[in-house]
Amino acid sequence: MVNIESSKLIGGYDSGNDKLKVSYLDKEGEIQSFDIATVIAEAPVSKVDLKSSKENSSNDLELLHVRVRSDNLNSKDRDKAWYVGEYAKNLDDKVEPIVIDENGKTEDKFSQQNKKLHLIPLFTGMAIAALRSNQTKVNVPFSGGLPIEDFKNRGEEQILNMIFGTHQVEFIDGVHEGKTVEIEISEGSINVEGVHSILGLMFTIERGEIKDFKDMANVLGNDFTINDLGAGTTDNALFKNGVLNKTLSTNTDVGTNFFIDEIIKKIRNKNEFEEVREYVKENESPYKTREEFIQTLIMPEVEKMINDEKYKPRFNTKWGFVNNVDVTDIVMEEMKKYADRQIKDLMSFWIKTNTEKMVVVGGGLLFGYYYLRDLKKKHAGFVFPTELKEAAYITSRSYLLANFMKQVDTIDA
Repeated sequence: MVNIESSKLIGGYDSGNDKLKVSYLDKEGEIQSFDIATVIAEAPVSKVDLKSSKENSSNDLELLHVRVRSDNLNSKDRDKAWYVGEYAKNLDDKVEPIVIDENGKTEDKFSQQNKKLHLIPLFTGMAIAALRSNQTKVNVPFSGGLPIEDFKNRGEEQILNMIFGTHQVEFIDGVHEGKTVEIEISEGSINVEGVHSILGLMFTIERGEIKDFKDMANVLGNDFTINDLGAGTTDNALFKNGVLNKTLSTNTDVGTNFFIDEIIKKIRNKNEFEEVREYVKENESPYKTREEFIQTLIMPEVEKMINDEKYKPRFNTKWGFVNNVDVTDIVMEEMKKYADRQIKDLMSFWIKTNTEKMVVVGGGLLFGYYYLRDLKKKHAGFVFPTELKEAAYITSRSYLLANFMKQVDTIDA
């Protein structure tokens, strides 16, 4: 096991338009991953104590009520408290990424206006990883990423400047109530989405040692593309003779967000929910966030599809006093629209690059799995990750691996 300085928290952070995905090394040198929905809402500066007799949940992601003190936030946000992720989704003033076109593209998350939406979950995620490792003061070598075109246009300096510094996360309520974590970030790198996904496909870490997926190395060969299907963008990276082609590697604005929003809108307007709509506000729906929609309605059926290729998904939902409403037709229609759009772009990129293999990863692979798997059956060169259920974490795991390798090189030097 590699002996990395104990105060260092080695992780990979994929700050996405639906959720922040965190992969980190625990004290045993094993990879652990979790996610936080990209949703925040302003909260009271002190605990709301309703004297409930019910025992607190053991889920430390369920009630994230925090104060984040950081000079990297705009001055008006530095002394505020926030609900983050799951608990923020029920509030009327919640903030989440806004979709601005029919492809699923979202507003610029690195603008001064939107940066708190990504920095607050990011620092909170780091603090949770630290507390799970029994640490309250950590040095975090940052390892995150940008879509390919954003990286070409921005480089990494601008983003790192938004992250470097000392940050304090105080937990006002929830499992970690009363604890404060101090995070020091003075080094780091911005990886390229899609490009660095090769690491998560080829390697893992066990007991603090890098292990390779030998079968994947044999499958890929030297010429291949890696296509990371995300919420706001799809990144397409080309490798020729094992080397990245910087010119042809690119990304598109096709993401899952638009199609998810369309499904939620259509579900809300179903006739079965006519009476429910009389009692709610115009913007209310059965799902408070996109992440809740994915985790409660989509992923249970996707996991069944992965386990049984013959399984036909059935999507049923409820809203208020109306239960067991079949929304399969709505979900499948939008899933097919998404998959058709992705397949057109993926095949175009594959033909343009003329490679042997096309590897598809990311949360979009799982969202469109029912239709994307048909392409895999049709073309032997269409490849899915070895650990398919972990497809959404490939990027954060890749950033973690890049971070770990850099730390090992530093020690060896």
